Amino acid sequence: INGKIFAGTASKLEGNVAYDGKGEFEFTGADANNEESNAIYTAKMYVGLNDAGTDSQALTIEEAQQMVRKIITDKGFGYTEYVANGAYIENDGTVVDNDTLVYELFFMEKEEAHAIAKEVKAALHLESVLMGESTAEYNFVTE
Repeated sequence: INGKIFAGTASKLEGNVAYDGKGEFEFTGADANNEESNAIYTAKMYVGLNDAGTDSQALTIEEAQQMVRKIITDKGFGYTEYVANGAYIENDGTVVDNDTLVYELFFMEKEEAHAIAKEVKAALHLESVLMGESTAEYNFVTE
C-alpha cells in the first residue's frame, strides 16, 4: 500500500490494495469479492535491547528505534511500534529485565519479515529477535 497511511506494498496478496490519496481504499484482483482474500500473514517482532555480549543495554531506546525504523522502511514497509518492558529467565533462574521494542508488521511475506528480524538482530547486536506470527483478517474502515 502506498500513500499517506502505510508505506510498503501489497502486491504479493491475491490482488492489490490501492489508496487514492483521498481516504479511499480498493481491493482489486481475482478474489476482490471473496472474504478469504482479506487474510494475510502478520508478525509481531519483539526486540529486547540487551546486548548479546554484555547482557546489558548498550543502545538507548531512541537509538534502537531509529535503527529499526530505518531497516523496516528502507525495505519499503510500514510498521506499528510499541515500547515495552520485557523479561527473561537465565539458566540459573536469574530474572533479567530489558527494554523491548515491539513492531507489528503487515503486508509482507514471512521471508521478508524474517529478513527484517535478521538485519535488526545483527544491527543491534542481539542474541535473538522473537517473532510472533499468524494469519489475520484485515479491513480498512474509511467511513
